Amino acid sequence: MKKNQYYLSGSSFSIAQKCAASVTIEFSKKLMSDGQEASEGTDAHEVIANDIESMRRFLPVKHDKLTEYVERRLETDYKKFWLSGGVDYFAIDYRGGVLYVTDWKTGPMGIDHLGPAQLEFYAYLILMDLAASQRKKITSVILALVSPRLNQKKSYTRTVDEILGLSEKFDAILQAIEKEQKPQTGEHCRYCNKSVVCPELRAELIRFTEPKFQGQLVKLTAQDLKLLTIAATKIDDIKKYAKELIEHGTPIPGTRLEWRNSARVFSQDIDGASIAKALGVRLDSIS
Repeated sequence: MKKNQYYLSGSSFSIAQKCAASVTIEFSKKLMSDGQEASEGTDAHEVIANDIESMRRFLPVKHDKLTEYVERRLETDYKKFWLSGGVDYFAIDYRGGVLYVTDWKTGPMGIDHLGPAQLEFYAYLILMDLAASQRKKITSVILALVSPRLNQKKSYTRTVDEILGLSEKFDAILQAIEKEQKPQTGEHCRYCNKSVVCPELRAELIRFTEPKFQGQLVKLTAQDLKLLTIAATKIDDIKKYAKELIEHGTPIPGTRLEWRNSARVFSQDIDGASIAKALGVRLDSIS
């Protein structure tokens, strides 16, 4: 077994605390091209990185003891986890002993629905990247979620011990994985890119396609309605993922190819042997 068997990013860490099994689901993210909103977000981050002073109203006051970093990727390992994340902005105030970590959220939804888990994860990466002598100079950590589009900012204050204490959460996720817990569905599925291939979400939703549900008034629970709403938001992602898997010659998870009668009508003067030959199959293989 490889030492670093599981990968955790800032966003997947937030979800893994509610669904540890999500860490183990294989997902070819490289096949998924970014949608319009993601592309716009990438462009916005690039603009901000190239003109960080335009965001100064959201950032700490500059002085000669403030060291700033923009768009830094940090990585470290913890037991069986490989931890990795791209930090939009962080600064170390060696005069005041403060680590500032800021994450830009450029989407139209703003930041009201977001919490500090992703920022805490980034702060952990930063602290682990520092030399022990530098880490000792930091006494507090200030985390900030910022939406430049909506002019919003939310801040959280943590101690260094609280951030380093994330190791306990990593342990809890690892223990849940090793107990082979099945994926846990819920509101977090809305933000999980692995939901397009999640077997548990698919199994719950497929109930609504069963014959007993067709043409009947069915009593749905609040959880059912939430899952259906989440599924509706994922339909385009699922179709896009399936299309790109096909284009790359990769099987679509949870599907199989079957021979079935189609509604296509062939010209009467074309016999079955000609059709089979054109399709590259033998008649006896499908009869």
